[in-house]
Amino acid sequence: CTLTGASIYSDLLKMVEFDVVLVEEAAEILEPLLIAALPSQVKQLILIGDHKQLRPLLEVDELRRVNRFDISMMEGMVSMATSSQAFPMAQLEFQNRMRPEFVENIRTTYPDLKTNHDRVDEHLPLACIGQSCFWATTRHEEQLAGSGTSRSRSRTNPGEVVDVTALVKHILWEGEVTPEQITVLTPYEGQRRELSRSLRGEQMQGMLVSTVDRYQGAENDVVIVSLVRSFGKDRLSKGIGFVASDNRMVVLLTRARRGFYMFGNAEVLEEGSRSWRTLAAGMRERETFGDVLEIRCRTHSASCTWASSALTSAAGSFYADTHVKVDAMHSTGILRAAIRSTRSCHAVIRCRSSAVKHRVA
Repeated sequence: CTLTGASIYSDLLKMVEFDVVLVEEAAEILEPLLIAALPSQVKQLILIGDHKQLRPLLEVDELRRVNRFDISMMEGMVSMATSSQAFPMAQLEFQNRMRPEFVENIRTTYPDLKTNHDRVDEHLPLACIGQSCFWATTRHEEQLAGSGTSRSRSRTNPGEVVDVTALVKHILWEGEVTPEQITVLTPYEGQRRELSRSLRGEQMQGMLVSTVDRYQGAENDVVIVSLVRSFGKDRLSKGIGFVASDNRMVVLLTRARRGFYMFGNAEVLEEGSRSWRTLAAGMRERETFGDVLEIRCRTHSASCTWASSALTSAAGSFYADTHVKVDAMHSTGILRAAIRSTRSCHAVIRCRSSAVKHRVA
């Protein structure tokens, strides 16, 4: 039964007189609530969960800062592993979800984690994107959610909304996955609302747009993340809020099976958290990090580099509503594209190579 149900029907459970209790997702449960739900006759308590992912949620932040109520019973017991009062503990050695290259993003958290290749090798990468895993760095400014007196503490990033929407449309156009196989994640409820509005439409039905906190325990073939936090150097000292949480970071890095793509301001995130700095360094070394993302057209066996920073210009509005089918190679110095669109658009996106332009006309 649920923890709430166990508390409500505690008298009934005492009558059953069972000796063993098994608790799932134990690392997310407040210790006082768990203790209140346990019948007094229990002789063995088995806690299953991951204390390195999300901790219990608290409505009053002071209970976290002063009383440490966000530390679950499970995390407290694990922290005693090297003491004389250590409890028996076991950890899974193999993961059955992510492609092996995704595991490298969490290697500092799970240094001994292995991959079950019999299961994971079936998760083929998308052919319509150059890499299965990539952090596309952006510099779009964040905003407070809402307007005027209705502004909230939540945040949005309109530029990242454009980027994410464009990438989703490209993937769906290529037809490798259905909308149900794509999940869009973001730390902030305000950004989730903006992404939901942007991704609204018949071709998007079935796609889930969620906050990171609500997605723990779930997974999907393709996961695209908008990290939101982005501001000038004069505000770096104020930090990046709960995006700095290592636990939340682990959750968003471990949801994808076939494709994982992040949009975020690396400069701000690296300054705000040692863990983000470590992740960025590792992804740079593995060449899964940068401001240019390679997208491919399977039909024409051609590819072009897509500079995320261009998406806030006129080119951005083009990519937000159309898709480019490349039908020429770099040999002429210009990629001429055939467009399938509901309206007429013209744009030029410049590659990092000064000799090449991707012309849309």
